[in-house]
Amino acid sequence: MEVPKNHVLRDWYFQSVFLDNLNGASENLELYTLNPVKITLYGVDWCIDCRRARKIFSEAAVDYVDIDIDKDQKAAEFVQKQNHGNRSVPTIVFPDGTILVEPDRDTLLKKINSMK
Repeated sequence: MEVPKNHVLRDWYFQSVFLDNLNGASENLELYTLNPVKITLYGVDWCIDCRRARKIFSEAAVDYVDIDIDKDQKAAEFVQKQNHGNRSVPTIVFPDGTILVEPDRDTLLKKINSMK
């Protein structure tokens, strides 16, 4: 089973069920890593900066994974580890190992464009 393009995984329960049903493909979609296969956005539903980042990804047709750290304790711990104990969102991890934390629109667009 292939992960749909621009598929957003927000709810941890859904993530677990969805990833368990990928029949072996889930090992290709690593979470909580500095070298993810796909761009991974760690955020929350109520954050304006997270909403902006999601909108930018959508408008640019960028394939990414969205993890809600309010619903996923392991993701929250990962974010805190990357941000010196802070729950800074969005924390966006790219396949090349770079991380953007709370990026503004121009910074995120520049990064997206550099990947094309």
